[in-house]
Amino acid sequence: MDDVLLNELNQLPFYQIAAAKSLGREWINSDFWPIVKKHLDISEEEKMATLSEHIATQIAHTINHKEAKKVLLTGGGAFNTFLIEKIHSKTKAEIIIPSNELVNYKEALIFAFLGILRLRNEVNSLKSVTGAKQDSIGGALHGNFKKLVEN
Repeated sequence: MDDVLLNELNQLPFYQIAAAKSLGREWINSDFWPIVKKHLDISEEEKMATLSEHIATQIAHTINHKEAKKVLLTGGGAFNTFLIEKIHSKTKAEIIIPSNELVNYKEALIFAFLGILRLRNEVNSLKSVTGAKQDSIGGALHGNFKKLVEN
């Protein structure tokens, strides 16, 4: 692990924003990767260890800040036992890893639900989650969807 890289990543202004925020690819490409890439003297193994430490630190910080007692971890990182051990070592919250099916298909289920909300012209993007100025209905409809939304 490289302490200099870890410190640079942990000092990113993004982590100081208190409001809801979204960790988008644009931010990763413009702010995160340039810091990692400039450290040419660090081996790939050290970079991976540093990134794991950084991710675990940021996740645990949020868990601890929210004073969560139980946390459901999903997504691809839930299969990374090294990362999960790191997170667990930094928080007293109970870390729950759901079934493989939920981890693997959660995103598909969520996007299907967002699609249904869009078909019904209901809000599917909350400002409290995204940090946007207002709730919105996102997604474009192409074709005739009347049969899908008729009672």
